[in-house]
Amino acid sequence: MWDARAEADRWCRQAANDLAFARVAARERFYAQACFVAQQAAEKAVKAIAYALGERTVLGHSLVTLISRCADRVPELQDLRELAVSSTSTMWSLIDTTLPSSATRLPVPGASSREKAAT
Repeated sequence: MWDARAEADRWCRQAANDLAFARVAARERFYAQACFVAQQAAEKAVKAIAYALGERTVLGHSLVTLISRCADRVPELQDLRELAVSSTSTMWSLIDTTLPSSATRLPVPGASSREKAAT
């Protein structure tokens, strides 16, 4: 039998675990990785909300879409939706510097922020 609360709890615990790792990555100056994992944690947290609301299947990786899906039933998410729009825009503007195919051709993607911090 489907247990929405148990599924929501499972997703929420994974989101908390991912966020804890993102904090470690940020503290160790792995900024690109910290941002990526923090965004994943946010997705999982919103999916937990969707499961808690009784949804059986929650697919997708767009934080804006996931929040919009639940915002009519959880009004507090409206403010987060605007933040998600802003952060998604920022994330896509940074993508070029974190991928190996980057036009900047860094020896290692994400190396510039760590190298600058070390100097």
